Amino acid sequence: MQVCLSSKMESVFGSKSTQAFIQKYPTLGIDVSFNNRLLRINVIDNQIYSSNLIRIIMRKSNTIFSLLTAFLAVSLSFTSCEKNDPDPTNGEPEDVNIPIDDNSVFNMKNFVKSFDQLFVADNRWAWDFTHDYNDGKVEESHQNYKIFGEFGAGIFTINHTYNADGVIISSERRAQSNEVDDGAVLTFEYDFDLEGYIIEHKKYVNDKLRDIVVLDYDDDGMLIKKTHQPIESDDTEWDESFTYNSDGLVIKYQNNRWDAHYEYTYSNGNMVKEKRFEDGVIERVSNYEYDSSGRMVKESPEGEDWYVIVEYSNDIMSFLQYENNLLTYRTDYGVGYNYNNSFDYNYDSNGNFEYCLSKEDDADGYTKKKYYYEGTIDNLQLVGYTVIDSREGGEYNKKTKESVYNSSDTKLYYAEFTVYNGDITETNWFTANGSPINASDISEEWVFILIK
Repeated sequence: MQVCLSSKMESVFGSKSTQAFIQKYPTLGIDVSFNNRLLRINVIDNQIYSSNLIRIIMRKSNTIFSLLTAFLAVSLSFTSCEKNDPDPTNGEPEDVNIPIDDNSVFNMKNFVKSFDQLFVADNRWAWDFTHDYNDGKVEESHQNYKIFGEFGAGIFTINHTYNADGVIISSERRAQSNEVDDGAVLTFEYDFDLEGYIIEHKKYVNDKLRDIVVLDYDDDGMLIKKTHQPIESDDTEWDESFTYNSDGLVIKYQNNRWDAHYEYTYSNGNMVKEKRFEDGVIERVSNYEYDSSGRMVKESPEGEDWYVIVEYSNDIMSFLQYENNLLTYRTDYGVGYNYNNSFDYNYDSNGNFEYCLSKEDDADGYTKKKYYYEGTIDNLQLVGYTVIDSREGGEYNKKTKESVYNSSDTKLYYAEFTVYNGDITETNWFTANGSPINASDISEEWVFILIK
């Protein structure tokens, strides 16, 4: 006989007592369709008793996919197969337990909740995670620098590996932003408790074990402690702890390896004040401001002579650092926190603007072009630039030739460098056509500012 089971009647969890109950009584089986998934439910003496644990076996292509349990209420009703309940896990993690052993289960909802708390330490307030779901299962996760909105989206991508039972056994994280990409591949492996929370994870960097972390949660499933286990013989155990407010936001972070802790104040869900303590004494207090979209627009440490303004346009996010109210440095990023450009502003002793420098990097992060500007802060005028023509390669990859151009793209000079053990030991100058000259023959001071 085939019937349909309403979604409100299924509550699943792992239990050893369920297996003992099944073994005690002979059973008759009926096929049950639940949300278009074929289940087999055991019926004792042709009845389903109230307050009894009933074993459910989910089948896929005649192969047992996972063992689940259900607690059925006193009044149990069947619905017609003509009308399927909507899938509550579409776009959300499914809340289904998959037994692993006597001490652990996998639960997608609780995996996601605990996974989202694993990473970053003193600035968890600045990050969040988004997940791509297919039928309630995570296909891909994204770590976002949320305080920068779309410019911080998807900085890291995490791909998950499942076993045949539908349990995530490992994850691999790769950087998508050129600002944070160091070429490292991080892999994580997990152990779970009986609710499906991650209680231990191992971190591998390029396949080498770097960290083993034991996780503790409060009754609401909020991470309260991370204990880092020794890896090498001379390592010692250390831990981090988290305290939350009623909104689930971290208000205190403690790290006993640093002998430091942080305290946080929030307004409208945004972290607006951060206090750093060392050995119980306040070391730094920083204030943060946000726009109406929740993007950070200013960081200002108390008692310091510098602050940072963040400006947003359609495709560029700019960090403007001021010292003594003078703009000293600007860094531009594209969407996804990808580095775009940087500008270094220089002043005379009276605070008058003199010149600005910027540079471009190649795909490997080495400088390929440098620019020199004069004019004003608000209206920079290109005077000239240099192009690094060649590098030595190897461990240091120092430049061996650099050419100088004016703002009209006319080549003026070039320099060749002798490199020894990573140091430039000699510089030889030439005109554009290759004639040797002395450095004293070059009248443009900006040339020597770019080529050092």
